[in-house]
This record gives sequence, structure tokens and C-alpha cells, in this order.
Amino acid sequence: MPTWTVEQEKALLDMVKENKPLEEIAETLRRSVDAIKMKAKRMGLTISSALRVSSSSHPSSSKVLSSE
Repeated sequence: MPTWTVEQEKALLDMVKENKPLEEIAETLRRSVDAIKMKAKRMGLTISSALRVSSSSHPSSSKVLSSE
């Protein structure tokens, strides 16, 4: 797991304040969306729900899978 630099933390903070989409933040910082979400949470940042990547917006997520 790569260590976050002070510069990356500042960039994350700035991009969250600018309401950048999670995917854009992840791409810019060369991190996964999950890594961005975890780091933001650890830093006490709140990412707007409108900017979160949602599986419900994915076309295949409307399929219901059953284990029966």
C-alpha cells in the first residue's frame, strides 16, 4: 500500500472542496476510488453523495441475483 504524501493529501483536500467527482480525483492521484474514499474518511472529509460512484447507476446493477 503506497504511502500518501503531504502533497497528495493537500490535493485530495482541494479536490473534495472543489466538488470534483471521485473518479476524477482517483485518476488525478493515480489511486483507486476505494482508496480515495478511505483516505477522505480518515482525514475527516465528507464527499458529497452526488459525487460518489454508485453501483446503482450501473446498468447491470438493476439485475437481481438470487442464491436460491
